[in-house]
Amino acid sequence: MSYSFASIYDKIYSLQARRYAQLLYEIIEKYYPSTRYILDLGCGTLLIEANLPKKFKFVGIDASSFMLKEAKKKKLKNVVLIKSDIRKFKLRKSFDVVISLNDTINHLLSLREIRKVFKNVKKVLKSNGLFVFDINTEESLRYYLPKKLSNWIVFSDEGRKEVLVYRKFKERKFLIWEIYYFTNNGTIKKEIIRERVYNIKEIKHTLLREGFNILEELLLKKGKVLIVSVFKLN
Repeated sequence: MSYSFASIYDKIYSLQARRYAQLLYEIIEKYYPSTRYILDLGCGTLLIEANLPKKFKFVGIDASSFMLKEAKKKKLKNVVLIKSDIRKFKLRKSFDVVISLNDTINHLLSLREIRKVFKNVKKVLKSNGLFVFDINTEESLRYYLPKKLSNWIVFSDEGRKEVLVYRKFKERKFLIWEIYYFTNNGTIKKEIIRERVYNIKEIKHTLLREGFNILEELLLKKGKVLIVSVFKLN
């Protein structure tokens, strides 16, 4: 993701992140209360980590240098940041919990790519460890308009005299972010972010195929589903 989106990410998702952090904490306390080490795939600007107790030790992975730059500004001492593709990362450490939230999985545009992530999660997750992720499903499309009908949303930074305008619309099986960033020197930057929505059955099938057991399936808002799963070594 570009600097334009990373720079306003916290403004868009701060409220959602607080709710997610509370829900995640309740899930951990319910299923794995001894949790200490958490891996965050697609950690973004560390909004989740900033809203969880300091007793947890995190490793955050994100492919965007701009997101990681914003994350570093939070100066969280219980987080190690790594720039990597979540389909390809390699870690020697094992974790009690692996999370992937805020539509991260939807940025993978095929089930084959998702399966690569699931395989990677297995390699670093302790036996009986939790894998918690959310995903926009095909049901999500009902909540978004086509491009011609979608409204624009404006964010401005008065101190830096910069403006970001974006809209989110549906296009076949995709949710599209169309973003325009107006800088203080008069230039305009455009960014398109594509998220693929999935049938929840095919996601669950892929998860089960990789040896995970589903503990909970929570319906969030706008067709988004949170899946809590566990992996047990044979």
